Amino acid sequence: RKVLVFEDDITLGKLINEFLSKQGFKVKICNNTRDVDGFINHISLFDIVFTDMQMPDITGNEILLKIRRINSCIPVWLMSAYDDYNTEKAVSEGFSGFITKPIRMGKFIDVLSGETQVITNHPPSLGEKFPQLASLFGDDTETIKKILSTFVTTVYKDTEHLTGLIEASDFQGAQQLCHKIHPFISQIDAP
Repeated sequence: RKVLVFEDDITLGKLINEFLSKQGFKVKICNNTRDVDGFINHISLFDIVFTDMQMPDITGNEILLKIRRINSCIPVWLMSAYDDYNTEKAVSEGFSGFITKPIRMGKFIDVLSGETQVITNHPPSLGEKFPQLASLFGDDTETIKKILSTFVTTVYKDTEHLTGLIEASDFQGAQQLCHKIHPFISQIDAP
């Protein structure tokens, strides 16, 4: 199996690489945020992904979002030392599972050998994920995908714009932008 790991801690990345390689896995480590998009563009070469929650200039959630734009099925596991994260929270955000840092290396083997349940084995349908859209479009998954794709692109741009407004202390502009974003999020019943 081919494993991709996003981990900016070079020492930890090396440890993971060596450990999994000795177990017979093909491993690639991305430890530089400049290389994230390049690895994601070749995501189909991998069977599973593990991502750190926080790398310089990018979060695990952003990495997950970029991966999902290209591949909706590949399992993506979150690794984090944050106390407020657990499996339920990670899964609710779209990850396949959660590994606590400091990492117990055997956990990787549990996940890779299938001893740990991978949530994405039977991913929920679009209708289950977005019941409001399903009530409007039924089984027309292509239309739902088009709407969601447009939504993701727009929200990504709006989030960047919102960050700029907040950094510029333009709170009125930020409030107006949030006022624009919120109704559609509610409309699609986004999780």
